[in-house]
Amino acid sequence: MEILAKLREFERFTLNELRNTSGTFESYGLPAAALCKEAYERLAEMGRDDMTEIHRLRLMGAQRLYGFLDGNVFHVVWWDPDHKVYPWKPKNT
Repeated sequence: MEILAKLREFERFTLNELRNTSGTFESYGLPAAALCKEAYERLAEMGRDDMTEIHRLRLMGAQRLYGFLDGNVFHVVWWDPDHKVYPWKPKNT
């Protein structure tokens, strides 16, 4: 999958459409403090450890892009092909 092609697809949607579409197109606000250690340390290196919320775009399978929203603009900070930046456990496990 080509990331830029996927981002071009995302551009067809408003932010609300991305938030309300399940499946491939998803945008979430996540607490920055719950990021994996390496990702949180990267925020500090960038001088962005004051951010309380990180957003995620789910691409395909485990592939994710993480970054910040500034109005309706998504600023990519991490490419996460293996879904390791924001660890989670499925419910009831």
